[in-house]
Amino acid sequence: MANKISWTARIVLFFTVFITSFFYYNYGKETYLFTGDSLGYYSYLPSLFIYDNFYSIEKLPHDKGIERPVLEYVARYPNEQTKTSKGTYINQYTYGVAAFEMPFFLIAHLYEKLSGGKANGYSISYHHALKVAFLIFGLLGMFFLYKVVNLFFSRDETILGICSILLGTNLFWFVFVQGGMAHSILFMLYSLLIYLTVLLHKNPKNIYFVATAFIAGIITVIRPSDVICILIPILYGIYSIETLREKWIFIVKYKYIILLSLFVFALPIIPQLVFWKKYAGSFIYYSYGQQSFDWLHPKVLQGLFGFKNGWLPYSPIIIFSLIGLFFANRKFPELKLSIWLILILHIYISYSWWCYNYINGYGSRPMIHLYPLLALPLTLTIHYIRNFRYAFLKSLSAIVFVLLLVLNLSLMYKAAEGKLISEESNSTFYFSTLFKTNLSYDDLVVFDSEELQPNQNTLQVLDTISYHNFENLQDSGNHFIFDSSLSSVVCFLNEGDEFPPFPFRDTLSKNLGRAYVKVSALIRIPQYELSMYWQPILAFSLKREDSTILWKGIKVNNKISRKGGTMNKSEITFGHAKENIWGEVSFFVNLNEIELLKNDILEFGIWNRAKKPLYFDELTLETYR
Repeated sequence: MANKISWTARIVLFFTVFITSFFYYNYGKETYLFTGDSLGYYSYLPSLFIYDNFYSIEKLPHDKGIERPVLEYVARYPNEQTKTSKGTYINQYTYGVAAFEMPFFLIAHLYEKLSGGKANGYSISYHHALKVAFLIFGLLGMFFLYKVVNLFFSRDETILGICSILLGTNLFWFVFVQGGMAHSILFMLYSLLIYLTVLLHKNPKNIYFVATAFIAGIITVIRPSDVICILIPILYGIYSIETLREKWIFIVKYKYIILLSLFVFALPIIPQLVFWKKYAGSFIYYSYGQQSFDWLHPKVLQGLFGFKNGWLPYSPIIIFSLIGLFFANRKFPELKLSIWLILILHIYISYSWWCYNYINGYGSRPMIHLYPLLALPLTLTIHYIRNFRYAFLKSLSAIVFVLLLVLNLSLMYKAAEGKLISEESNSTFYFSTLFKTNLSYDDLVVFDSEELQPNQNTLQVLDTISYHNFENLQDSGNHFIFDSSLSSVVCFLNEGDEFPPFPFRDTLSKNLGRAYVKVSALIRIPQYELSMYWQPILAFSLKREDSTILWKGIKVNNKISRKGGTMNKSEITFGHAKENIWGEVSFFVNLNEIELLKNDILEFGIWNRAKKPLYFDELTLETYR
């Protein structure tokens, strides 16, 4: 193979380094790791070296300077579904990720001790150590992937292939923006496993057998559903009846070292079994409670193509990888069966999980593990594009290829800027904001309601169906108070109130036909809810003959700072919110297909999911045409 690096590959490599540096400097180094799954993986280390709280993972001392988000998060661990037979609550995650983090943790812990720091396991030193750790894991993964791809392609094509798999998929996000998750470690380990598998079959040394088995064991203990990784060495080299016979001869010849390798495969798993036996009461323990797989109803189409963290919408370059997979026999027939079978099994397993869209991140996280395998057919597609005879076809393919890379980068840029939450997105928002770097207020509404908003300047007001300003309710209990900033009586929801004291409901006295309904209110929140899953909702529903035929709602937090009908561009993000500011929140509902009929019931109002104090006034329902 030629080792010459073309100017194209050099330019791609330069831009890859530049873009990764830009993202990490501007977003990655500021990302907070001690939350969600990453906190769960990591918490083995403070438990082991500092707190000895394996029996009560939810308990951390409040006098050690641990930040409030960490204390609040771990305090939510306990529930009846995750209680062990011993009546305790243990870490639901396996220890594998923590094992890789441990050297970096110990360095940070030693620094804290020597410098007189907090040494609490969660201070900034530990956080920085983890940042470094996951950068190293990601870069090592790219190094091993380079070694794998370069076994089958020239250095030039290898550089183009691995840079494309990085820039065109969500691997980039979990290496340079959101570290702390298992996926960059598994990417590294899969890359190493494939490389060792090839070396093992080219030169069957004992060390290669043992190392391959050990890496497969580590992958399995990190994510048990990835036990299918053992198919890589098992199926390697099988692509015909003749090669199947050759593989059997190979197994028989090296049967003793293979038996030893099976024991080595189990070595990383044994500590987890012992941990479960000691702290949960059984060697085999399911720590995820009611979170489970639904094997009969996998969400395959939603997982692959859906816009709530679907695979291909947020890793679009994989389309070229899947194309190249059909021609695998021409370059790497030894791995074709492994790739196809593991891909099919991995898709089925991943999207049988109860939360098929895998919240907390960008794109379909589990598919990152397969990128070392899929980098080969992607590079093969690049090889064919570069060697097309017809200039038009080569140019068209190259343009589409680059556009998909740019699309992924633009989506990650929006996510990093707080202008996209891929796990909650939808097709309407995805396509209406394609390649947009700045959002509008209406875009925020589209994200929540999955419905394009009309231009209000082109609509005609039909009627104000309902208007509530509460002026005559000032003495009606503790839900109505006078607000001096508005010079008005407003409705007040107390701590613990999920809904207003009475419903806001109107029954239509006549047919209104096709129309838009506008729901609006003035809202003030003394303390906004950080979690997007519990933010207050301004909601609307249409009921007909005792059935709800339509429901729409929008989150309040990121829209409440709007003043005078406008918002600054810097305010238009999903994470932006202001406390103790009155602002109008409004949205339109398109009823042109449903029509409004006599006796239809229109309900609207506030759903205070966070159950925190909230004020609102001038709750209004209008129709437009």
